[in-house]
Amino acid sequence: MPELRDFVLYLRLTKGRAGIGRQRRDCQRYADKHGIRIVGEFQDADSTAFTKVGAARAARDDYDRMLAMLRADDRKEPLGVLAWHADRLDRDVAHSDQLVQVCAAGRHVVETARSGTYEMWTATGRKRFRADVIDAQFEVDHMTERWELQKAEAAEAGEWLGGHRPFGYEADGVTPREAEADAVDAGSLAILAGLSLSHVRREWNAAGLRSTVAGAEFTEPQVRRILLRARNAGIMVHRGREVGRAVWPPILCRDLAGGDQEAWRAAAVERFRAVQAVLTDPERRTATSTETAWLGSHIYLCPCGAVMRPNPRGRGRRPMYRCCAVAARPAAKDGRLHVIRDAGALDDYVSAAIVARLSREDAAAVFVPARRKDGTADLQARSAGLEARIAEAGDMWEAGEIDRAELVRRRTRMRAELARVRAQIVEAVATSPVEELITSGDVAGTWESWPIERRRAVLRKVLRVTVLPAPPGRPKGWRPGTPYFSSDHVDLEWVPAAEE
Repeated sequence: MPELRDFVLYLRLTKGRAGIGRQRRDCQRYADKHGIRIVGEFQDADSTAFTKVGAARAARDDYDRMLAMLRADDRKEPLGVLAWHADRLDRDVAHSDQLVQVCAAGRHVVETARSGTYEMWTATGRKRFRADVIDAQFEVDHMTERWELQKAEAAEAGEWLGGHRPFGYEADGVTPREAEADAVDAGSLAILAGLSLSHVRREWNAAGLRSTVAGAEFTEPQVRRILLRARNAGIMVHRGREVGRAVWPPILCRDLAGGDQEAWRAAAVERFRAVQAVLTDPERRTATSTETAWLGSHIYLCPCGAVMRPNPRGRGRRPMYRCCAVAARPAAKDGRLHVIRDAGALDDYVSAAIVARLSREDAAAVFVPARRKDGTADLQARSAGLEARIAEAGDMWEAGEIDRAELVRRRTRMRAELARVRAQIVEAVATSPVEELITSGDVAGTWESWPIERRRAVLRKVLRVTVLPAPPGRPKGWRPGTPYFSSDHVDLEWVPAAEE
């Protein structure tokens, strides 16, 4: 009986028909027939032996471990390599020489159940193996071309291209999933109302909604990515570029879904563009934090111009607002201008002032901006034009056509104009929290029922609060142990909609 030869078996999962089980069975039959003893098995699951042109080589951990074992082999009769086909070992000409060199140097024979034997230390063996790899690479290249063409055609037709289930839609990528679609719709309105991604995240997680990929609770970056998807407005995107209308319905402006479909889609696109303008604004604060418990935190102003923040270790352990500049410059010469004030009393005073002012009959006329009747198409065009001109200025600087100072001047001017256009887009589409409060029919009750972040959004829109230095001494009638507050030393400047 001939002596058995020692081989290692290499298996690789494929998207075709030759699964791991089939490869193993065929290879074992081949081994039994040709006197091969399998002394080790290496298997890469869901990995590819093909690399697109210009792309980095895909990681194949077991393949690399097999090569390391072959390099270290010191048997009198070198180890052989057994595989189902040459294309299981490699489908990339540039990388296949690694195996060729290792097997040629160690005289490791390569046997395959379907494509024959390769003796890499011979010219013929190397030629045959490389030719089979070239054939395999051509097959995949050709298949990839057909697949990409099909994808491009499907994208032009607005069809879903597959992948993970998109949040807001069912597994078919087309049918809205009601609870998630409502959440995206409400989240877009919240952003346009001045609320934060953190607020939207908390709302989604509290409602029991979860990521469609890992099934985990949402983070702010995940919420941002979802709200910035053009598919929410029924827009098809392929390779990062919008290519037209999608076959699925929008999940924005869902209150219009039962009416004119064209009007609904147009409104959804306008809403999406407004959300896009807000979330991509470079001036937008991106730092995330827990929800503040105080109405005026980083909104109220000190006379020095800096914002104020609550300090829970204030006088008598009562929370106090104090100027942020004091912490940054404790030895500032203008220390007399920095103020400190009872946080609870100041918030109560400002809240009462807002409720009283927005309860008046003229509140809507003063604080609610007039709606554009002609849509935002012209604003969208101006926004796109400004973005293109900003990019063009950068190209001109790189080409040496303008100097850096001119680049800065142009970009500063155009970015300021872009910010104004984006603000107009948002104003034209968004339902202001101020409008919602004024039209609620019960300003005081609605204000009290709202979470702090919605109240802060109203404060930012309608009122500029500057806390002035209070005179020394206690007010008449003050009793020790009780707080005191002077509303005479708080400057309230109302901001009409026209001045926003």
